[in-house]
Amino acid sequence: MNHNPVLPTSSSASAFAHSAVIADLEPDFARMVDRAMAAVLSGDTKPDTVFGNCAGLVSMARSVSFHEGKLLEWGVIRIAACNPDLLVMPQDKPMPVVPAALEFLERNEWSKLEGIRLRSEVHSKKTYTPDIVLVNRKRHSALIVDMKRSLASYAEHRLETLRQRMMAVALVAADWLYVERKAPFVSEVGIAVIDGSDEASDHSRGVFGLSEIGDLLEIAGAGAAMMHLRAMFAARVREELERQCRAVIVETEPTSCLCGGRTAAEQPFFGDEAEADLVGPDIIHPGEARIRRTSEIDARVKVGFARTRASP
Repeated sequence: MNHNPVLPTSSSASAFAHSAVIADLEPDFARMVDRAMAAVLSGDTKPDTVFGNCAGLVSMARSVSFHEGKLLEWGVIRIAACNPDLLVMPQDKPMPVVPAALEFLERNEWSKLEGIRLRSEVHSKKTYTPDIVLVNRKRHSALIVDMKRSLASYAEHRLETLRQRMMAVALVAADWLYVERKAPFVSEVGIAVIDGSDEASDHSRGVFGLSEIGDLLEIAGAGAAMMHLRAMFAARVREELERQCRAVIVETEPTSCLCGGRTAAEQPFFGDEAEADLVGPDIIHPGEARIRRTSEIDARVKVGFARTRASP
């Protein structure tokens, strides 16, 4: 079993023209972007004391981060249909992370696990649901894909944990796909973490940039098509952000000064009177005050859940 998917031969890649792929997919891509934007804008904006009138912008930005990843998944699945040898497996069931697979990974290097096939019919509390699972009927191979919007802020330890789960699932994937999905028999399983920002690429560790998706799917021009899809989405997002920003500027009115003529930055944290009220024997000062207060502490301390003054 190998974690590096088989790269396409020149004959298989030449069957698909770069420009033709994008042209054929353009209408479907437009519908995908419409669907993603509808999902982005469907959520209700909750009031936020910190962001105020800009709460909607912040909410949209967070929603975009999630739905961009889903959009990229849809794009890969659609492009996969351009290769008649590829089957996209439904992912309504999580794949088991069996203890034996984790043990194999702890004791052996991943590159030395060729020929290992574990049975999936084992009770396991841990599971993993890949974003996409593809089976190549011609090559008798499977590809397990995890799509990330960006790996730039993805901590290395989190990436390593993800890779371990994917490797463990790959060890039982051949049996699981045959039993649970009635898929054709596969003799090779690969894993790939896709960086949607196209900034990270390390094939020796299973990381591929978005523009390299064509090498995985064996479809020439697929990488450029995915980059085009992302650019279409980005343009719509920026257009909507600009619209909302203009609306916020129009709706925002100068706020009245509540600080007696001084701005919040100029206003002292405590007024003179308040500061005077705080000076007294209950304030802990360095030296004798701390010693005095410490001596007053009762040795018996009652602990429990925090309660309000109204609690019985």
